[in-house]
Amino acid sequence: MGSGDTSVSRYGHCSVMVDDDTVLVVGGYGSDHGKHSRLSSCLDLCRTSEGQWRTGLSNTVGDVSIPALMHHSLTKISTGSVIIFGGRQSPKNVSNNCYRMDPVLNESLQTKQSPWRLQVVKTNGLLPQGRYKHTAVCTWTTDGVEVLVVFGGRSDEGRALDSCGMLDVGTLTWKEITIDGQAPTARFHHSSFAWKDSVFIVGGLGSDFTPLNSLYKLTVQTTTRLISEKLELPNFPSQYSSAVVCHDDTAYFIGGVRCYSDGTTGLVTLHLPSMTLRQCNIELAPNAQPVILANHTAHSWRENIIVLGGGGNCFSFGTHYNNLYLLERT
Repeated sequence: MGSGDTSVSRYGHCSVMVDDDTVLVVGGYGSDHGKHSRLSSCLDLCRTSEGQWRTGLSNTVGDVSIPALMHHSLTKISTGSVIIFGGRQSPKNVSNNCYRMDPVLNESLQTKQSPWRLQVVKTNGLLPQGRYKHTAVCTWTTDGVEVLVVFGGRSDEGRALDSCGMLDVGTLTWKEITIDGQAPTARFHHSSFAWKDSVFIVGGLGSDFTPLNSLYKLTVQTTTRLISEKLELPNFPSQYSSAVVCHDDTAYFIGGVRCYSDGTTGLVTLHLPSMTLRQCNIELAPNAQPVILANHTAHSWRENIIVLGGGGNCFSFGTHYNNLYLLERT
């Protein structure tokens, strides 16, 4: 695993693939003019024609600005726009605001890279409770409606949440949902991804702050109804803060925090059609800097995976930020 550009050094951020060679990175905690703080900046991470990754500040236009957020969600929808939901500005200042970033076409370059038009989304219906360390996944109902499924997270009181919100992307209406079956338990810092017509909720920290290994499959029937099924995978590790990438019917869980560790940096793969589980070790490239695979993000890129940022802070040892890494599939 080789490191790259250090300018994405931050954790608790969110990112989305804008196109095959561009990633949008929003918020998190990092260094701002020599000071550690929450960040309001947006970055465009682009791969150049020479094969190098380069970052630059992404310009936003509009009458609003993104506050300094961390542990929010950033989700791309079918139009190419992205939706920011929730997050926290401080431990007691937890948001349920919803923003949308629309790509602005650069007429001279004919590209949909920066700038972005930023606006507050005026939604209808009952807005979900403010939360952070939640997940928000875009998928489709069985009758073809695009929805954003928000699950779990942590409240401003520090409680783990088990509530689920669904935003109809077309009408911008939050729906009250009925969950049939065994609903996921309260959790935060979990992983979530969409595959076919289902959303998967995996791991996280429970109400008692114990790492979980449970996995739930939520099938989105309509904008008001989900069918939930708990899947039995006893060998899945209890972990939280793992980044997940779904590629070619396989979910890759990169890193995360576990109660017990053998000192290796872990990768768990789950072949979804057969529900076959495999655990591997990630080998660091020679002379690579130490890496803490927590509070990071990851994306499938060609036949590999890119891992952005991550890290953490400790009152004894200080703050650690990861770089940009390429995880090569073998």
